[in-house]
Amino acid sequence: MIKAICITFLSCLFFVSLSFSQESTGIGRITGYVRDSETQKPLEAASVTLSPLMDVVYTDVEGAFAFENIDSGDYTITARAKDHKDAEENIKLSAGQTYEIEFQLSLNLVWYKKLLRVFYSRAMIEFYIYIGTFFVAWGIAAILGRLLEAGYTDRSANSAWLVAIILHIIIGMGLIADVLNVSLRSQPWYYATGWASPFLGFFIVDFVLIAFLLKQRNRLYRTA
Repeated sequence: MIKAICITFLSCLFFVSLSFSQESTGIGRITGYVRDSETQKPLEAASVTLSPLMDVVYTDVEGAFAFENIDSGDYTITARAKDHKDAEENIKLSAGQTYEIEFQLSLNLVWYKKLLRVFYSRAMIEFYIYIGTFFVAWGIAAILGRLLEAGYTDRSANSAWLVAIILHIIIGMGLIADVLNVSLRSQPWYYATGWASPFLGFFIVDFVLIAFLLKQRNRLYRTA
């Protein structure tokens, strides 16, 4: 019994002395994250440099990084990521401390890369689909009018055009709902208004065509 107590006491003494020795040598660690300042998405493979040691680590898929077994003292940490501005922070690491830091990197793109970022965004791709469906719907209406042997001023052709435009509006409303849902979940609110603008502009074209077709339809029924 006495032997077991002695072994336990010596083990505790060893771990206590080990922790004191680590604090006396000033061993600490630095952890943190690197994120996009607008979307708050983690930036993977961003480089984080610890100066003056010039140690470099890279973030994982969660944007996390860590420096282990660092002596206490003053350090400068610099985060870098592709197409983003560098961020830098000075810290003072104490003995045995775990210092946590988060970097928010803002975009740093030349003008043509900014345009490409917009043109290849999910919202714009859906807008291209929306424009394509307009011409598809218009073509189907034209074919249907031909099959009915109806001219542009015939009531059958008028109905075909109306159905095509109404279907196009329904498709557009579905696409714009998806764009707003995605952008509001992952982007600042003003992105949603910018991406919605082309859809709204094209909706005006649809409604002008509907007004024209309805006016033509009334005229056709009056002259029938």
